[in-house]
Amino acid sequence: MILLASILVRVMALIWSLIFLSRVRDWRMGFLSAMLALMALRQILTLGHDLEAEGIGLLANLGSFTEVPGLLVSVLALLAVLFLERMIRQREQLEKAARQRDLELHGVRKMEALGRLAGGIAHDFNNLLTVIVGNIEFAESRLPPDHAALSDLVEARVGAERAERLTRQILTFAREGQSQSRVVNLRQVVDDLLPMLRKLLTENISVEVQEVGGPSWVDADPAQLEQILMNLAVNARDAIEGAGALTICIDASMPEPSLHSGAVGVSRQVQLSVADTGAGMTEDVRSAAFEPFFTTKPAGSGTGLGLSVAYGIVASLGGRIAIESEPGVGTNVQIVLPVCDAPVASLESEEVSTEAISDAKNKVVLLVEDNSAVLHVAERALRMHGYDVRVARNGREGLERAEREAVDLLITDVIMPEIGGFELARRMRERNSDLSVLFISGYAPTSSPGASKMQPGDALLRKPFAPSALIRSVRRVLDRHSASGEGPLNPG
Repeated sequence: MILLASILVRVMALIWSLIFLSRVRDWRMGFLSAMLALMALRQILTLGHDLEAEGIGLLANLGSFTEVPGLLVSVLALLAVLFLERMIRQREQLEKAARQRDLELHGVRKMEALGRLAGGIAHDFNNLLTVIVGNIEFAESRLPPDHAALSDLVEARVGAERAERLTRQILTFAREGQSQSRVVNLRQVVDDLLPMLRKLLTENISVEVQEVGGPSWVDADPAQLEQILMNLAVNARDAIEGAGALTICIDASMPEPSLHSGAVGVSRQVQLSVADTGAGMTEDVRSAAFEPFFTTKPAGSGTGLGLSVAYGIVASLGGRIAIESEPGVGTNVQIVLPVCDAPVASLESEEVSTEAISDAKNKVVLLVEDNSAVLHVAERALRMHGYDVRVARNGREGLERAEREAVDLLITDVIMPEIGGFELARRMRERNSDLSVLFISGYAPTSSPGASKMQPGDALLRKPFAPSALIRSVRRVLDRHSASGEGPLNPG
C-alpha cells in the first residue's frame, strides 16, 4: 500500500505542478511551480529505477517502510503545490476586486464630471428661460383679454414650464438640484411625461396608461417622479426585443400595499407600477438590481445607477419599491407611495396687487446680476411696480453702488465671478446689518459656498422665474422685515 500511495502522490504532485505552471502569470510563482514539477518528476523516475532494480523482490516487501521517506517528500511537494494554488487564487480574486473598484471609481468620477457639465448647462438654460418667461408675461400684460395672440402666449408659457421641469431633472442628475416637494396629481405627472416617453421608446413599443380608484395626490418633487419613470422606461426599452408593450398603472383602490416586502406604515397609499414585456430577470439579477453600478447591459451602455437612484428617491418619499420578474415573461416594477389630500388653492398663483405699487415708493433696490438679459427682465419688472432700482453687473460693482447710497433691499445672483452673492451680502451687511436680501439662482442654496450664512430673513428665488414671482418674493422679504419693527439703516 505504501508503494501504491507513493506512486499516486508523486503523479498527483507532477500533474498539479504542471497545471499550476500553465496558469501562473507571476515569474516567481512560475519558478517555484517548475521546481516542484521537476522534483515530482525526479521522484517518479527514481521510483521507476528502484522497481527495475529490485523486481519481484520489492513487490514481496509491500509492508516495508523503505518507501516512507520518498512518500513524505512527495506528500510535501503535493501540499506545497496546493498551497501555492490557493495563494494564486486568492491573489487573482484580490486583483479582480481591485479592478472592479477601479472601474467603479472611474464610473463615479465620470458621473461627477458629467454632472458638473450638466449642471453648468442647466444653469445657463435657466437664465434663458427666465428671459423667455419674463417677456411672455410682459406681452400678456399688454394685450387685451380677448386678443387672439394670448392663446399662443399661453402655449409658449406651457412649453417654458416643461423646459423648466427638464432643467430640474438635469440638476437632479447633477446632484445640484434642490428637491421641490409639493402635492401633485400622479396621473398628471405621467400624462405630462407621456410625449417624452413615446419619443424615448422605439416605434414598435406601445405605451398604455391605466388608472384605478380615482385621482391620487402625493407629496413629491415632480422632477424626481419623472426621473424614476424615465429610468424604468429606458430599462424596458433595452429589455424588449422586437415588438412589445409598456404599461403604466396607477392604482389607488387598495387599502394596503400589495408588495411582498411589507407595509409602508400608512393607511392610504397608491401603487404606481411600470410593467414591460421584455426578457425578464433571473432571480440572481433581480436580487441585485438595486445595487449601485450593477448592470447587465454591455460595457458603455449603462451606468447601473438607474434603479438605485429610483430606490433612493422612493425611500426618501416614505415609500417602497419592489420588482416582480421572470425570464421570458417580463418585468413589473411596483412603487407604493403615501397618499395625501388634494391641495388647496395656492397663493403663488394670485396676481400681484396694484397696492404693491404704492407701497414700493421710496424703496431702493440694488439688483446685481451678471447675465445682462436676466438683469434687464428683472429691472423692468421692478420698475413697473414702482421700485427705485439700481443695477450692477457683478459683485464688485454692487459694492461700489452700496457705498454711494442707502439700499433697502439687495437682490443678487448667487453665482457670479470674483464676488458671489453670499459674499456680497456679507460685505454689505458689515455696513448695514439690517439689510434685506433676496438671492436668485438656478442652483440650490446648499450647493453654493457660503450658503450656511443666509440669515433667517433672507429668501431665495429659483430660476427660471416669472416677473410676477419676483415681485411676490420682493414683497414677502420687505413685509417680513417691516413686521420685525426694524428699518434699513443708512450705510456709512
